[in-house]
Amino acid sequence: PGRSPHGYAVTKPGSPAPIAVALNITSVASAGMPSSPVIWISVVVPAGTFMMGADVKNEMKDGSRSEGPIRQITIAKPFAVGKYELTWDEWEACVAKRGCTDNSRNGYSAASDPDWSGDAGYGRGRRPVINVSRADAEAYVKWLSGETGATYRLLSEAEWEYAARGGTTTPFYWGNELNGTQANCNGNSPYGTSTKGPYLQKTTPVGSYAAKY
Repeated sequence: PGRSPHGYAVTKPGSPAPIAVALNITSVASAGMPSSPVIWISVVVPAGTFMMGADVKNEMKDGSRSEGPIRQITIAKPFAVGKYELTWDEWEACVAKRGCTDNSRNGYSAASDPDWSGDAGYGRGRRPVINVSRADAEAYVKWLSGETGATYRLLSEAEWEYAARGGTTTPFYWGNELNGTQANCNGNSPYGTSTKGPYLQKTTPVGSYAAKY
């Protein structure tokens, strides 16, 4: 699954994670909204220091060691970040104004399996947009900056983890277990517990799970 500061959203294997967008804190009070029905919500993350990464004990069961070594990181200034993953409504507002490229035919193995392209049949609206690239994400924040007059950018890896952890040191901000009830994932393969949970096999509308903030 593709992680975000406030939950997990299922993406196709090999496809990018949902987009997280940051806003310069000096622009928060005066930033406007895109001239569309879309409401873009942000939360302010305070400055601080945290331990980034994970030790062997907290690595995922697939044996990945990509999260180490643990190191201390200081976030010197507060920043605002999107409360939710970027939704289809927000993405399509950018497409409609030609700030972003229509991704209806993009997707993992879309050439051999068209059902995996676009929203993959999961639905749109307030569900997180999928099948977008880094270049698409950059195009979106450029468009949003132009629409609002504020400066938007993508999060750094450190900023993302700092926001996602929310001051916690456990594998997940809610604790040590994951089985599909706390976030959208494969509940048939639980982490930190033997209790299995739901496996939806599709995205859910943003805000479907309890948030840290």
